[in-house]
Formats: sequence, structure tokens, C-alpha cells
Amino acid sequence: MQLGLTMLVAVVLFAWIKGGPGERVGSAAIAMAWIGSLAVEVLAPRDARATILLFFDFALAAALLATAIRYASFWLGATMMLQAFVLAVHALHQEDGLREAGLNNAYIVALNLSSYGLLLAVAISTTTKWMARRKAAGSASPPAHSPAMAHPV
Repeated sequence: MQLGLTMLVAVVLFAWIKGGPGERVGSAAIAMAWIGSLAVEVLAPRDARATILLFFDFALAAALLATAIRYASFWLGATMMLQAFVLAVHALHQEDGLREAGLNNAYIVALNLSSYGLLLAVAISTTTKWMARRKAAGSASPPAHSPAMAHPV
């Protein structure tokens, strides 16, 4: 759990410092869902946890979809697709499809991998946004010894 929280904090900080508005909104939504999920694990009754987590994951999917559409970002779209996968895994688990097949560990692994995938997609989105801004800033300034800037002799 500490590794996951460390990665979450690192990606959210990276998105807020170097990313654009889409990355900031997406990372904030992921952080709120992740922290909410941890609170559910500690505070909610055991039999209600899966349903509450399903609601949190649905809310996160809706937020990521709105963010991906608003900011037209391929990588934020990828986060939404990963979150859709999480919803499908939760649905299977709710219907006892995974529990009856003895795949409870597969459920946990699928959720963890998709969570790390979300963080990776936000990190990639932030990096591409940051590099695009750096490239645009570098090409916007004229060269130091431009002939247009030379003084007539």
C-alpha cells in the first residue's frame, strides 16, 4: 500500500507541476477516488465495500471521460478505458463470477494493475504535454544571431 500511495503522490505532484489542466483534473480525480477507496476499506462494513467501491469507480470513470472529452487527450482517454476495465472487473466480482471460480486473487491483481496503469497513463500524458510546451517555447524565440536583427554596417 505504501508503494501505491508513494506513486500516487508522485504522479499527482508531477501532473500539477508539469501537466496541463486535463492532467491536473484527471490526477485529482484519481487521487480522490484512491483516497476514498482507502477510507472505504477502513470505515465501511465489509458487506457494503464492494458496492461502494463500484460507485467510486463509476464516478471516476465519468470524471475521466468528461476530462478526456474536454481536453481531447489520447492518454486521458486511455485512463478512461482502463477505468472501464475496472468497472467490468467489479461487475464480475459483484455477480460472484470471480469468487465462484476461485479467482479472488485475480480480481485484486486486475484492480492493482489497472490502478498503476492509470498512474502510468497520467504520467505519460503529463510528459507529452510538458515536452510539447518546451518544444513550443523553444521554437517561439528567434535565434540569437538572426540576420533580421543584425545592425547595418
